[in-house]
Amino acid sequence: MGQYILRPFFCIWLLIMQTGHNKGVSAIRLFPRSGHLLLSASMDTKIKLWDVYHEGNCLRTFMGHSQAVKDVTFNNSGDKFLSASYDRYIKQWDTETGKCIQVFSNGKIPNVVKYNPDGDKQNIFLAGMQDKKIIQVSPAPLKAMFGVKARLTSLVRFTSKRDCPNVRPTSGSGQHHHLYG
Repeated sequence: MGQYILRPFFCIWLLIMQTGHNKGVSAIRLFPRSGHLLLSASMDTKIKLWDVYHEGNCLRTFMGHSQAVKDVTFNNSGDKFLSASYDRYIKQWDTETGKCIQVFSNGKIPNVVKYNPDGDKQNIFLAGMQDKKIIQVSPAPLKAMFGVKARLTSLVRFTSKRDCPNVRPTSGSGQHHHLYG
């Protein structure tokens, strides 16, 4: 029959399982473009940054959530990432220093977070919330900018206007907020 070749990546998963988190891993993300680093989020409240190409060592542990971490996502350059937790906080981290840069909350549990993919809009991100809403977060204070109700909040992605020509989300003030560039 077929042969199975163990790749270095497989060894990293064994390492994570044996020496990494003490509870289940809820999300994994590879470093943008190169994939030389791996970010793992866990039910143990920790986020870990792993070396993928060499020994598979844990390079840094990010601690700051009081409950399980549901999701993580890198920005385009990988110098920052977001984490979403059952503690009702979304945190933005500096990947290199390990410091928490900003903390966001609207009192609801975030399920998933995604940065805007446009290079000049990396300060904006979306969060799919437990209450079935998708919120846009920008430098302004955290608020639900549109009353979009979603059946699933575990998948959030930015789309272009041509993909969703009839979507016109609005805030309570009647202003239109577009997710497309």
